[in-house]
Amino acid sequence: MTRKIRKYLNNRVEGMSKYRAAVEAGYSHMTALTVKKKIESTKSFAELKERFIPRDVIFKVLKEGLNAMQVKVAAHEGKITDIKDFVDHQTRLKAADMALKVRGDYEAFKITTDVEHVEMPKEEVLERLRTIAETRGISIEKLCNMEGIDLGKLQ
Repeated sequence: MTRKIRKYLNNRVEGMSKYRAAVEAGYSHMTALTVKKKIESTKSFAELKERFIPRDVIFKVLKEGLNAMQVKVAAHEGKITDIKDFVDHQTRLKAADMALKVRGDYEAFKITTDVEHVEMPKEEVLERLRTIAETRGISIEKLCNMEGIDLGKLQ
């Protein structure tokens, strides 16, 4: 197990891009451009990854992240009037995304669907679009524009 591989993995866990993590770990520019082939495909990397980020830890984080909830508190005149729990979609998505990226398993979890037509009430469509837009950190108008959806027909 090399010091560079250990440093590279630490850098990835800290959120660095693959290229930056490799360069910061001491790899050359050319090696950093071909990280998957030159670093991540080595036996040393696989052993370190399993030891440093074991699957059971990832599954625990995923389970916690996928069940993330957000608490909203309503108050009036300084007194709590209501407390509600809501699904925290953004945290759930980020937890799953980060865990898969760090382990390098992201490709294995890509899912594609081919849906031609689905019937659902306009209100439900709008709610789903709002959730997707919020998850992506953009407005519903921008999402609809990017996806070619006529928002006017839904309102």
